[in-house]
Amino acid sequence: MAEENNKKIAIFSIFKSSWRSFIADYKIMSLFIIINFITLVLGFYGWKSFLFWGVLVVGYVFWSYFFRYIFNKKPYFSLEPMMR
Repeated sequence: MAEENNKKIAIFSIFKSSWRSFIADYKIMSLFIIINFITLVLGFYGWKSFLFWGVLVVGYVFWSYFFRYIFNKKPYFSLEPMMR
């Protein structure tokens, strides 16, 4: 009965669709990869210092704005008033 719930994931199709998505927006995705790598390296080497918390904040804001931009949604934070 447990075997009925175990479905295999078509891993090749996942990689294929991911590659197509990357190629469609290669400029913005390349920028994301570079910035993400820099924040990860800074966070890894600075986790024992106060720099770590700043990197966490920058990384969180960057990720939230980047993915909201990619999926064409409004940002989490905005300087515009909610009602006019």
